[in-house]
Amino acid sequence: MRCWTIQATAFLLAMQKRGEASGAFHRVAREDQRAYRWMAEQTPGCHTAAILRCPIWVWHKHEGRRKPPDLRSAWHLPRGERGVRIELELSSDRVRLSQFEMWTWVLSGDYIPLSDAEDVRIERLRIAGKLTSQLVENSWSRVFDLACGAEDFWGKLSKRSVQGTVCSINRADIVNVKYFVAR
Repeated sequence: MRCWTIQATAFLLAMQKRGEASGAFHRVAREDQRAYRWMAEQTPGCHTAAILRCPIWVWHKHEGRRKPPDLRSAWHLPRGERGVRIELELSSDRVRLSQFEMWTWVLSGDYIPLSDAEDVRIERLRIAGKLTSQLVENSWSRVFDLACGAEDFWGKLSKRSVQGTVCSINRADIVNVKYFVAR
């Protein structure tokens, strides 16, 4: 499976030195820790009885297209930071694919509705103080159904971005590296 990850140059240098790299929870913002830990539990190889490893994020499709993310975009890394877009070939059993648009709801700690009607119903529960954290977290599994969600709410399936998480990247996974300076 062809994927791309955007990382700081230091990530690639450390991976080349050790032969492998994984994510780091200490680099995740405090307010995002719950969502990242939940995703780690869903990612193959990141969760064992003894340890929870932070996943690495990869792009599988960006805006519905199977091509590398555009490095001219301003949101990859902080402005002026040197980075790399690493093209990877990964076995599909190592990658947990998810809908990027829905992930933003997980990241915000929100319930993932399938439609406008469900969103209205959930908002009523929230206002009434009856929306439980368990109900919210149970909705998060929808992020993994790549055909899930009404198009009038989530957008056309053919235009959605598909991301993935992988527990680690090895030197042998790398197909190509493109260096850039973030805009």
